[in-house]
Formats: sequence, C-alpha cells, structure tokens
Amino acid sequence: MGFYSSPYVNNKSVSWNLLKKLGQDRNHPWLVSGDFNEIMYSFEKYGGIPREESRMAAF
Repeated sequence: MGFYSSPYVNNKSVSWNLLKKLGQDRNHPWLVSGDFNEIMYSFEKYGGIPREESRMAAF
C-alpha cells in the first residue's frame, strides 16, 4: 500500500490521524518509511524559520 501526504502544513494533521488509525490494526505487522518532511525535535533543524512545537508534537 502506498501513502501520500499533503505538502501543505494545514493538512498534515489529517495525514497523521490517518496513520494513527491505520496503526491501530494490531492483527497485521506494518512498516512506515520514507521522507515525511517533518522533524520530531528542534535540534534536528539547522537554519531557517524555527519549527512550531505543535507540528513536531503532532508528528
């Protein structure tokens, strides 16, 4: 199965909620990988505009 998330910040929560819902099926193993264009911690970002804490927490 493939998964494509919107590149727009205001639509990211829909993508993360969908992945959470798909992950609730504990009957089958699954792996999610790829470039999510997101970070979990502020120390992972160098330069540019700081990432919002709420975006990192949602990811």
